[in-house]
Amino acid sequence: MSLWIDGRRSGESWHGAGVDVRDGILADVGDATRMHDDVNVATANRASASDDKNEVLNREKSGGLGFGINLHHTESLWRYRAGVDEIVAIGCDALLVVTPAWQTDGGSVDVRMESGPGRGPTREQLVELLRYGKSRGLRVGLMPTVLFTNPRGNEWRGKLHPAGGDGWALWWLAYRDVIDTFVDIAIEADVDLFVVGSELLSTEKHTGRWLDLIASVRERFAGELTYSTNWDHYHTPKFWDALDAIGVSAYYDLTAGRDNGETDGALDVEKLTERWDGIREDLSQFSQERSKPILLTELGYPSLPWGVKSPWNYVRGENVKATHEVQRLGYEAFIKAFDDLADGPTAQFRGVFFYQWDVYADGGPSDTGYGVAGKPTHGVLKRWLRDGEE
Repeated sequence: MSLWIDGRRSGESWHGAGVDVRDGILADVGDATRMHDDVNVATANRASASDDKNEVLNREKSGGLGFGINLHHTESLWRYRAGVDEIVAIGCDALLVVTPAWQTDGGSVDVRMESGPGRGPTREQLVELLRYGKSRGLRVGLMPTVLFTNPRGNEWRGKLHPAGGDGWALWWLAYRDVIDTFVDIAIEADVDLFVVGSELLSTEKHTGRWLDLIASVRERFAGELTYSTNWDHYHTPKFWDALDAIGVSAYYDLTAGRDNGETDGALDVEKLTERWDGIREDLSQFSQERSKPILLTELGYPSLPWGVKSPWNYVRGENVKATHEVQRLGYEAFIKAFDDLADGPTAQFRGVFFYQWDVYADGGPSDTGYGVAGKPTHGVLKRWLRDGEE
């Protein structure tokens, strides 16, 4: 697939909030405004969830074509297992489990794991879901992220600024400890891919720290490694050579500054495809320069009028209706530009994880989120992934 009301590209604040929105944490608002507020319990028994005849399609190497699933609100783990079944049914061959570590705010150094409602899974829950993905024949990745329990203003993990002269040293010690625990879990669950960090932009010039961390993980973890940076930041890290793929969180503005980018009726899939063609060319060139394939670690569109213009922003505001057509157009444009990925990885592109498979939503007029179930995008993806099958 993908978190930034503060507008990760230019620092502007979306709808006056300053939180990491795609992870579903709305500071000082409470559970009522969680991204999964449109819960429909009756959708748990979707027909495809138990359809064992939907076998995983075989694409080579870690990555492939898959969905991210955000293992965060873990009160009902069965929903996530059902979500994995649906990911198989749509034709995916890969799963990326995204789950948080926590620190107090952008200036703190208390990085740690927390479990419980609104925090994250227990170790046992995380291992269970990772193993379940493996049991369904999926190539499975694990991507820890960093969230804040008490963010201040527009803080998010891309702008960490540990306080004090030894702040960065202490932060890195805490982060290393947390990553060590996640690596233990990855090994226990036998995952194929581990993401050593996600969108920690202010750390990306700490090349020595990253090289040390990556080397430490390599000593223990036998699978593939990547790091996930932002679409406008992949030139910054100087440690790509130590990894197996260049991870890019791909929330590009497909309207390229067009004034009508927030009106679904004005959008043209061919124009959006041209934008993706240009993005692909730029990423291909970078891949060739670094002799590393690109893995799109997050790519998705909310069902909102501005979904292809500002895909990082899913906060709907008042009186904003779901616009599933915008999401469909975004996915169609990507598929047109990357159609060959359905046949397997290319020299420059390892694959893509769409963000996200929402286990708490099932489409409908109020579902403005990133999920595709119950929306036109579901059919678009299934036809592509299963070669025309409805």
